[in-house]
Amino acid sequence: MSPATAEVASKDVTQIKGTHLLRMEGVNFNQFIFDTGDLSTIRGGGLMLLEAVNHAFKALDAFADYAKSISQGASTGLFSFSPKTGKTAEEVATEIRKALNSGDYKHAFFVIDVIKADHTNFRRDCETLIAKNATQYLQSWTARMPKEISTDICEIDFIRPSAPGSKERQRKFSATVDARRQHGRDRKQTFYLPQVETVSTLNANAKSVAIALECTKPDLKFADDFDDITSDPLRGNLHNKMAVFYVDGNSFGKHQRTTAVDALEKWDQDIREQRNILLAELLHEMFIKEAVASKTHFIRLETLLWGGDEIIFVMPAWRGLAFAQRFFELTAHWESNKTKLTHAIGMVFCHHNAPIYNIKTLAAELADLGKEASGRQDNSLNYVVLESFDHTGTSWENYLNNMYGGKLCVKNRCITKAQLSTAVEQLSKLIKALSALKTNLPRSRLMPYMEALINLSPHEIAPYVDRFTRDLSDDCRAAITVVNNLVPGCQIAGW
Repeated sequence: MSPATAEVASKDVTQIKGTHLLRMEGVNFNQFIFDTGDLSTIRGGGLMLLEAVNHAFKALDAFADYAKSISQGASTGLFSFSPKTGKTAEEVATEIRKALNSGDYKHAFFVIDVIKADHTNFRRDCETLIAKNATQYLQSWTARMPKEISTDICEIDFIRPSAPGSKERQRKFSATVDARRQHGRDRKQTFYLPQVETVSTLNANAKSVAIALECTKPDLKFADDFDDITSDPLRGNLHNKMAVFYVDGNSFGKHQRTTAVDALEKWDQDIREQRNILLAELLHEMFIKEAVASKTHFIRLETLLWGGDEIIFVMPAWRGLAFAQRFFELTAHWESNKTKLTHAIGMVFCHHNAPIYNIKTLAAELADLGKEASGRQDNSLNYVVLESFDHTGTSWENYLNNMYGGKLCVKNRCITKAQLSTAVEQLSKLIKALSALKTNLPRSRLMPYMEALINLSPHEIAPYVDRFTRDLSDDCRAAITVVNNLVPGCQIAGW
């Protein structure tokens, strides 16, 4: 053993007090969260997975002489523990499985594995547990067979038989949909408050306390469904349009692959604190103020997935780009071990009744393309406006080729550091330019120009450029320049 390895091993011995390590993970999200288009059911599934980690730790604590949570994510938990006298580590794991197979958690999918702590190589122990979890997942069913026998079909998922004991007897729900829907409706108003209260504790200033107080106002309610989030006839063609905002941390997994327990604990604590602060600030600035000023008093924000590497928000379409700009501003200072933390964002603007699973999948694909374009070192934003989801097909690259005659590649659709040398400043300029063009540029003049960009060669476009810019104001010309220069050498990308 080298001196450096011996130093790490010695350090880990003093950190891991438990004799064993246990890792749990929720799996099969698409069968438990995104298998319906009902907002309450989706919310309930995501929150149940988030809460299941704490539920599992409480069960562990009851059967252990020593138990400590090392790391917790949206659906994952890593714990160290020493079994109670007379109990084996596997028997403790079995008790946790029983706890998660009771009540409403029984409808979810979990993998749980335990190993004896090595105390000399914490990283190897973690990788072993991840591999065991993955093996168990690959060997498990990807769907739960309902116990109910009924000729009536669930009115939400249209697949499972309805449960005779549904809590809402006026409608027919399957047992899993009923449990998740009820949980989602019960927790709709209370999910954000604990996060905001944490912010008040971390930053005891007037602003954070005000946010906490505003979240508890009885006349402020979070929207019940996608229609409540997006409905506003005064918004014109943005009425009933939503933005699905998908966030994925760049290389966050590398920060979790540490050889020291205290480093992982610090990472876990820091990232949760930063995200709670982020959520509170965005909630207050972008939505609570609007809700207070409006007659509806709806807070038009939904969090479909929270924690771990991924976050999914749903908001009105008219909030999307400003939300992205503020997100980048609030996370600009994030770092870990003197390494800057960045995010890839995929955002889809679409109709409020578009299939949420497909929209979420497309948003995740857009974020991944942003990672490729930025090299995972910088923030990236990749968004698309869809009039209809159906026409995108199964391949985003093929869709772009068909729509733009092969002149627009997937990477040129991504806004990265190459276009955003100072991301927040340039994104702000882009948003102002788009706003100016929407107000001052006639659509009848834009469409022929776009058709020329797509169908004609560069030297054939010149007459259209002259016609396009004729008689426009200086402000409008300046906005056009910003859009044209967003991606050098590819004017279509900006438009």
